[in-house]
Parts: sequence; C-alpha cells; structure tokens
Amino acid sequence: MVRPRHLVQLHHSRLGPRDHSFMVLGRLNFGKLAYGVSLLAVAVLSIHYYLLWLPLQKPMQDFFGIFLSDLQHHWFEVWVVSAGSTIMKPYALGAFFALPILFLIQKFVLTKRGIFLVWTNPFFLVYTEISIIIALLVALAGQYEGWYWDPKLGAAGQFDDVSHFLSGHMIAVILLNINFKDLFRLAGRWGRIAEVVFIWSIMSFVAIYSEWNESVHPERYWSEYWDSLKDMSEDFKGALIATANYNLIVPFEE
Repeated sequence: MVRPRHLVQLHHSRLGPRDHSFMVLGRLNFGKLAYGVSLLAVAVLSIHYYLLWLPLQKPMQDFFGIFLSDLQHHWFEVWVVSAGSTIMKPYALGAFFALPILFLIQKFVLTKRGIFLVWTNPFFLVYTEISIIIALLVALAGQYEGWYWDPKLGAAGQFDDVSHFLSGHMIAVILLNINFKDLFRLAGRWGRIAEVVFIWSIMSFVAIYSEWNESVHPERYWSEYWDSLKDMSEDFKGALIATANYNLIVPFEE
C-alpha cells in the first residue's frame, strides 16, 4: 500500500531542527572515528613491517656515535675543514648572526614604521638557528671522516644524501624568514605561493650551481649524472620540509 504524499511529508516534519543536528553530528563523529581507525591501522602495519625489515639490513658504522665523538674530541679539526660543501660555511654563519639582529631591528624599530623585512617569529627563528648549526656540523664532520665517498662501491656514499637534504633544508629555512611577499608586493594566498616559488628558485640555483661546479672540477670531485640528480632531489626534499614547517610555525596574515 502506497502512503499518501501528505502523510509522508507529515512523517518527515516530525524531525525537528534538533533531531537533524544530531543526525549530522552522528555522521561527523562516525567519519572521524573511521579516519582514526584507518590511520591507526596503516600506522600499525607500517611499524610491523619496519620491525621485520630492520633486522634484514647489513650492519653499518655508528655514524651518530662517531659524529658526537668528533665534536667532543676533534671539534677544532672538524670546524676548520674547508673541502667540498663546507664552502657554504661563511654564508651560513653570516645568516646565523644576521637573522636574530634583523629580527630585533624589525620588532623594535621597523614595525612601528610599517616596514617588514622579515616575516617570522621567535619559534621559527630558533628552528632556523638550530638548522644552520646541524647542517654545518654534519657537512664538516662528513668531510673530516671522508664519509662522502664509499671505497667499496667506488661511488658517492650514502652520507652524501643526508648532507644534501640538510643543506637544501638550511637554505630554504634561511630564506623563508625574509619577507619577499611584501618586498615584491605579492598579495593573498597566491602571494604566499609565489614567494615560496621564488625561494625555491634560489635554492634550485644554488643546488644546480653546486653540481655544475663539481662537474667542471673532476680532479677534486666525483660527479656523475645520476648522482647529481639524486643530490638535487635531496635538496628539494629538504626545502619541502622547511616550507611545510614554516607554514605550521608562522601563521599566515595579510
């Protein structure tokens, strides 16, 4: 038997606004619950297979232990290394000291005049300082220990990946403090994206120039096509992480 139309409408009209809100809330809660369960399941599976994979790997040097030992017992020898990527040391140290000074000038002088040369906060500034020191020390220790070359493979070592990742990350972190958005009169969310593109283009130039410099000096550097592409990809990975962290730490404001 088909229910008359007016009775169907009357039946649905008994659901008031409050009932409708409960239904919507129930759907939202179910969606969040399903998301949490799915995320947990993927995480558990990933950890499970990671623990199965780890014992199958060949033993390696205790890089971290040697790194800490070098900083403790051979810090001067490590600091004065001047080979390879350590050419970035004076520029990185310049940024290390200049950014906090510029931040204080911005806070107490330039902000009152409506001038914003930097767009950052104390948390990201500390993150920047730590990133600079870590990238420098890792590059210096790697050169000191000769970790950039794997004599067994006759090719660049895996440590090279770590150094390039940290270098690309450091370059992007430094540049993200600078307010290119206002400098170039960029507006809105698209302005923030254009600012990131500009920063990444600078990082790209540094990465490509570094690989070009290695290629034209074969007597000093080992450089192959696949290795150069890998190095530049690690630089971009570092820049990606730096950009993501900047957007998490420094709120967007127009």
